[in-house]
Amino acid sequence: MHSFYAHERNKVIKQTKLLDVVIVGGGPADLNAALVLGRCCRNVLLFDDGHPRNEVSHTLHGFLSRDGTPPEQLRAIAHEQLAAYPSVQIDQDRVVDAARVEQGFSVTTRDGRSFLARKLLLAAGVVDKLPEQPGFRELYGIGLFHCPYCDGWEMRDRPLAVYGRGDEKEGGMALEMTHWSRDTVLCTDGPSELSSQYRHRLEANVVQLA
Repeated sequence: MHSFYAHERNKVIKQTKLLDVVIVGGGPADLNAALVLGRCCRNVLLFDDGHPRNEVSHTLHGFLSRDGTPPEQLRAIAHEQLAAYPSVQIDQDRVVDAARVEQGFSVTTRDGRSFLARKLLLAAGVVDKLPEQPGFRELYGIGLFHCPYCDGWEMRDRPLAVYGRGDEKEGGMALEMTHWSRDTVLCTDGPSELSSQYRHRLEANVVQLA
């Protein structure tokens, strides 16, 4: 994978003309956009620094035809298929600045390079901010997860805990988790902010408060 990126970066350095599209991000949405644009003969430069949101995930789920595929394998397949389109290039640098200019958009990378494009597609995803609690970072992706739709099936019928401040958002998540397990506890990390109505709903669904 690293040799692929090095080869693509060399191509980008030599790029001098106005690009059609710069894509910031290397997830499924960005890669699919690059594929469609490549098939439209557009000059595309996609930036992917190699640190996706699901970096700690062992497999991805909910993606038809690729359910259970390791994330890095999906990216490798996408890169291989994009290589068939000479107008699509991939660069592993990170975009640190972007601005609207007369020609379209200007982007600047972490290593100081600048590129011009008619269009700019931002699909860099989100960053999960973990609570600053002992063990959270070490267990993230192992026994600690942020999305029940991604990992709930693998954890079904086991004792589950939902961590949050105990407002209606976390209460709703705790109720939702009962689809996967009837042994669920809501850990509020202090006094709960739940209304009496929400407390009754949790009690009716045998969700404990801790």
